[in-house]
Amino acid sequence: MTLQNEKILVIGNKPYSCFPIAKIIDTFSYNVRCNFIVPGNNNGILYDQLALCNHLYENFVIHPASLEKIINIYNNEYDLSYINKNYIPFINNMRKYNKVFHAKFGSSQNHILQKLNSPFKFSKIPRTGLNVVLSLINQGKKVVVTNFSITEEVRHSYCLKKEVAENYFKDESATCHSTRDEIKILRWLHENKFIDASLCLLGDQEAPLLDLSGLSASDYIIDLIKKTYGICEVKK
Repeated sequence: MTLQNEKILVIGNKPYSCFPIAKIIDTFSYNVRCNFIVPGNNNGILYDQLALCNHLYENFVIHPASLEKIINIYNNEYDLSYINKNYIPFINNMRKYNKVFHAKFGSSQNHILQKLNSPFKFSKIPRTGLNVVLSLINQGKKVVVTNFSITEEVRHSYCLKKEVAENYFKDESATCHSTRDEIKILRWLHENKFIDASLCLLGDQEAPLLDLSGLSASDYIIDLIKKTYGICEVKK
């Protein structure tokens, strides 16, 4: 397996149940994972960096909480079976990362977008993944993004309850994040080549299919998919 050493892959938490996306994720030697996630669940097995939002950094790093406390804090949003299954592995795996850090948010994210001449900005708190993406852009890194929603859809994740995700999509006033803002920003960053989000266009079926949905996929990612899986279909 040839590792992609020049670029850094930011891995979101959109799950794939059919397409073996882990295979291409692990072609990148540098990656950033986000929040309460455990590698090895069709999301790659390589450890590099882990970015945590405010509350997860507080509850798992600054003042590590017991399983019982974590359940009390997150049971309204997170799937209980996911918490029970992954609490211990998540804690034990932290030592495997080269870096675990607090992905802080503030006015800097919109300031970075302004510097890039983006017509879009965040109206609410950006999620951890986009915090990381914008920080890396600001550092001049070559950023590739995967497992992010890039079309308007219910934003499912590994740990979030399905009904919670569906409710947040229907009523954004119920959450401190705006999925619609984030999708617009992600698409704009991709279209203007500040990032490569082509992997986010992969559908969840057995064979690799890039559904462009009004965007274009980079030659780099198309070639990488072909090298990894032997085929790449593109749907315009």
